[in-house]
Amino acid sequence: WSTADGLRHIGTDGPFRPVIDAGRPALVACYATALADAPGLAGDGSLHLTIEPDGHVSRAVFGGAEALASAMALCLGTAARRWTFPAATEPAPIDVELTFAAP
Repeated sequence: WSTADGLRHIGTDGPFRPVIDAGRPALVACYATALADAPGLAGDGSLHLTIEPDGHVSRAVFGGAEALASAMALCLGTAARRWTFPAATEPAPIDVELTFAAP
């Protein structure tokens, strides 16, 4: 994928990556909306997820990068809670490192 949309880095690998990559457009949409209100908005942070055994995301909170807009953080969490991961035997906490920079 291209970084021309402002999402410069998604830091996670393994079995979770395909779902996160598929959800990338929603993350980019959150950033585009925030960027319209705050040109030049940029920074790094982590999307903290809890994935339940049935694959649904029960917790999604964006933290870090105090420079990023709180409305954007809420949008990122809402987007991630719509994702469905492969089923597992126990809950899985993961952190997804994200880097945003204006295109």
